[in-house]
Amino acid sequence: MKTYPVEIEQPGSQPKFYSAEYQVSQGARLQSDLERAWNYDLQARCLCQQGKKLPLYPRKSPKGYIICRYPDTGRDHAKDCTFYGVTNTQSGAADYSPGVIRLEDGVLKIRPLHGLTRRPPAEPAVEMPVERDKATNRKKYGRASELGVLHTIWEEFQVNQWWPRMQGKRSWFTIGRYLLEKSRMVKYGQSELSAALAILVPNCFGERARVFVEQAQAVFAGANKNKRRFLILCEMTRLTQVEGRPRCTIDGAWSNYQLDAYIPPELVESWVRRYPLAMNAIDTDHSHCIGLLIGEVQNPDKKGRVGAKILHGALMPVTRQFIPYDSSHEAKLANILVETSRAFSKPLRYDSEDDTTLPDFLLLDVRRGDEYPCEVFGMNTADYLARRQAKEAFYNSTRGMDGWWHWDAAADAESIPPLPGPGR
Repeated sequence: MKTYPVEIEQPGSQPKFYSAEYQVSQGARLQSDLERAWNYDLQARCLCQQGKKLPLYPRKSPKGYIICRYPDTGRDHAKDCTFYGVTNTQSGAADYSPGVIRLEDGVLKIRPLHGLTRRPPAEPAVEMPVERDKATNRKKYGRASELGVLHTIWEEFQVNQWWPRMQGKRSWFTIGRYLLEKSRMVKYGQSELSAALAILVPNCFGERARVFVEQAQAVFAGANKNKRRFLILCEMTRLTQVEGRPRCTIDGAWSNYQLDAYIPPELVESWVRRYPLAMNAIDTDHSHCIGLLIGEVQNPDKKGRVGAKILHGALMPVTRQFIPYDSSHEAKLANILVETSRAFSKPLRYDSEDDTTLPDFLLLDVRRGDEYPCEVFGMNTADYLARRQAKEAFYNSTRGMDGWWHWDAAADAESIPPLPGPGR
């Protein structure tokens, strides 16, 4: 994402301008100015949109002073601005009850389905709390599953976006470093996410791996000492069959530090049923299978090795550029958009029902300030065709015949219709 200039009010004088370069290079001086702004309750403004000054505010955090956007203002910012963000009504998060995912004082707070307190082995399965919205009769979910948390992280921190300037720069290492930093501003239930999350970056060794190794060591040691569970963000690898049952592993070795994670076969079997597309992405050249897992330490750190058992988890297929997809046709379109230097995002479903109207992709470069919907129709079953008809009616009524794009991949999986050009 891009850092844009900001201005901060000054006591008794004109606001002070801070260029993007200054914000990056003058960290200590900026901290001093933010401390003064926080003490005097001064406002800040983002200058990412020409002719607009979007309100921000300083906040004191455990890691220093930061600038925050106000809740529900993320969409007002430029699509590539660090303060940009979707509102709950623009994604599958709309199907959560109020407060499940919320932004408070710059901290993203998530009410998860599975907490991190260790439970007895015979504890009953946790049921997702669900109620009906009286106005819409839609289900409202009272907590976020691991998939909902994973989608929250990907969408809130804009990993579901692609911009041409990212070409050649996006990798597991860069995304891991970025999310490790952002985890400081997230609360998972009552826990600081940065204290509970280990990010396992494949093929990362030596000095580059140090930040991930130190974080993982602290997470596993803290979980073992405090009898807590931990979270792992990782890539799933090596899908095999053992005695007729599927097995997969975590790529968790870096700098001679090894996580020995046992994943029960019944958990893998549940993933095969629930996340078949993600399971098919394991060990392929064109995709990654991302996992957000919850586990417990079973053997403390001994000579660089930790034994753990994975209890819960969700999987998500992504392209080589880490863009999520919901079908092979979507993956094909995402790769074409990258190859043709388009800017776009992938709206995510979280825990919402399949009939929630979400575009498959949004082009961000067609018209300034607009998000241009793209749909991939990939099946022709009776239920799917009925849902397609409803989607077509929705887009035609809200955006007009020329205000959205679609590809009938069920009729022709090879020929993709021309996309609207950038800057139209």
